[in-house]
Amino acid sequence: GHVTPLLAVASKIKRKQPRAQIRYIGEHGKKSLNKLVQDSDEIDSCRSIYAGKLRRFHGKKLSWYLTQPKIIFWNLRDVFLLTVGFVEALVYLLLWRPDVVFAKGGYVSLPVGLAAAFLRIPLVIHDSDTLPGLTNRILSRYATKICVGQPLENYPNYPSDKLVYCGVPISDTFYSQLSSAASKKQLGITLDSKLIAVIGGSLGAMRINEAVLSQLDAIMQDGTVCMHWVCGAYHYDQLLHEVQHKTYKHKIKLDKFTNELPTILNAADVVISRTGATSLAELAALSKPTILVPNPLLTGGHQLSNAKVYAKSNAAVVIQELQLKEKPVVLRQAIVQILTDSSLQQNLAANISKFAVPHSADNIADVVLTVRRTQKKKKAQ
Repeated sequence: GHVTPLLAVASKIKRKQPRAQIRYIGEHGKKSLNKLVQDSDEIDSCRSIYAGKLRRFHGKKLSWYLTQPKIIFWNLRDVFLLTVGFVEALVYLLLWRPDVVFAKGGYVSLPVGLAAAFLRIPLVIHDSDTLPGLTNRILSRYATKICVGQPLENYPNYPSDKLVYCGVPISDTFYSQLSSAASKKQLGITLDSKLIAVIGGSLGAMRINEAVLSQLDAIMQDGTVCMHWVCGAYHYDQLLHEVQHKTYKHKIKLDKFTNELPTILNAADVVISRTGATSLAELAALSKPTILVPNPLLTGGHQLSNAKVYAKSNAAVVIQELQLKEKPVVLRQAIVQILTDSSLQQNLAANISKFAVPHSADNIADVVLTVRRTQKKKKAQ
């Protein structure tokens, strides 16, 4: 969610300024993410710090937290980790003395952004969601520029003179000119098949998986339908056991996670997805008719806020988790409606495409480099 956009921006900075030195600060213990950065040609040096996040769940009252001693312990522990991370970040920034710090907004950005502010190093932050997270709300008061992923009217609490609408940086592969038919062929799917893509992410989405499983027989009654189901590692074994006993099992591709996401989404006739900002940007880039199921518990309700914006613009069909729990048939009904109504397909595709910002990573890179040039001029004076 934060690393891949960072790499997209780093790539654009290197193209514009090949001699630029780009150094990355990540979190201790995130081996897979840190390796992703270490393997990147755009990153010249990597360091890790401790970081802590405040565990908050949307809609939960203070009284609920008082009954959760583990959460209280983790939050207290992470306040300590945040302090340690701030000192570590301070040391790295003192040694490196960068011209500008770019923070994507995850909780590991907080100690780095605060260290940059303390040392008076220009700070550029990016907010993908329509509802700013706690880290960015804190750092916004110190930021030189605030790049945002959605139209500016969605950020009334940010200083307007700092805001720059840049979009959400995603891989250039999502803007490939490859046709949907060509993507189907690449996946070994016949052109007359209707592909349903269910994307729950590498950790999965339990409520989506349960609803799809409960409606699977009815959905697959249509002989032209096939499914690529990215169910997450947690639910894979159980779902594989269920699918293997179906007569139509050859029409379902079940994955824990996938490296073929651009191809799968491009081939899909309808997509079922969470409402993370990066996922939405990818779907907008591909102009895909989409059914969104926001996670209602994530901090601040940012997925609910994202879904509301897309629903308001008729850019997607939104189904709430509570609806899926009480009446999972609504998911099948939405799938059938989209697959059988070409006018609805076209409208959803056209409306979601309006949220696409093809040059987002370029835009952010330009902001970072402009801040750097301005800082250089000030120093020269």
